[in-house]
Amino acid sequence: MRRASGIAAGMACAGVALGATDAATTCPGALPAAAARIAADGMAPSGDFAFVVSAVGGGQRLDVLRRDGTCDWRSAFAIAVHSAERRESVAHRDPVALAAVPPAVPSPALAPDGPDGAVGEFEQTAQHDGFAAALRTYALDAGFRLYVDGWPPFEGAGVASAFLESHPLAGAFVPSKRVKSRDGSLVFAVGALVGPAHQPARTYVEIWQYDARVANWGLRLLLVGGAPGAAPPS
Repeated sequence: MRRASGIAAGMACAGVALGATDAATTCPGALPAAAARIAADGMAPSGDFAFVVSAVGGGQRLDVLRRDGTCDWRSAFAIAVHSAERRESVAHRDPVALAAVPPAVPSPALAPDGPDGAVGEFEQTAQHDGFAAALRTYALDAGFRLYVDGWPPFEGAGVASAFLESHPLAGAFVPSKRVKSRDGSLVFAVGALVGPAHQPARTYVEIWQYDARVANWGLRLLLVGGAPGAAPPS
């Protein structure tokens, strides 16, 4: 990842639109046992946004969560991908690069639009040079996950890049929502990946996390699922 310079289960949009959190209160730091998985997957230090990946029948479900004014977690967006059986000899896990990047708050000295710049640069690189090349530059070196409908999850930026070299994704990014946690440490980008006319559009979700080691945002999770507008997963 560069340093800073200056799903066939379909997709599902929960009824709550992604938007700025209204959790203005300070919630207790300790999470109840039932919410421990949230912290394990990814939660902003500001405590207002998080994401969690859960196993569902034949695949995985990603929930983007917001914490409301009563300190309760609610799903703001959900999407599921179907994970087919391994169809060929493709590595799915990089045991060297699975430790997640620890949460960190961006320095106030960084430009307020820092994460937006990283998202835009990644999408431009993916469209012009390919997703594999974009991941090599913008994905977090540790803890990155790739979910593509019809394939098992890929863990580690190196493994994911190798997969995309032989199974390239293509399309133009048409953004729908982009939301930052209150402290700017987590960014969620959702939209449609629109391919050639003969290919249906697919939903994409990007989760970006600030990495204090390089003073920049890196791609923590990329999901490419089914056609927009399908029913929520059960």
